[in-house]
Amino acid sequence: MKITLTNRLQLLQIIPPMGNYKEVLLARGLVDKIKISDKEEKDYKFEHNEKGVRPGDKFKDKEFEIDFSEEEIALLKTSFERLESMGQIDIGNVGLYEKFVL
Repeated sequence: MKITLTNRLQLLQIIPPMGNYKEVLLARGLVDKIKISDKEEKDYKFEHNEKGVRPGDKFKDKEFEIDFSEEEIALLKTSFERLESMGQIDIGNVGLYEKFVL
């Protein structure tokens, strides 16, 4: 699945930090798969400010092919469904919601 640098940062925010043992192992592997490396942070000119961390405008839409397992997709889908049930889908993550849930 193709996701952007910005998408990777967004996904890191919705991966559940707690759950049962299997969910936590899946989450840990998922974080390792999509986290931004120090090299990427430098290469793609990440900006740090009061709003958080984001890639430089020139690179924010750079796409990466990420191979998600069925279990990882199910975990992300559940996470998005949980956000949706709490009314926390917003303009920033609606595209990812559509990718993983619809």
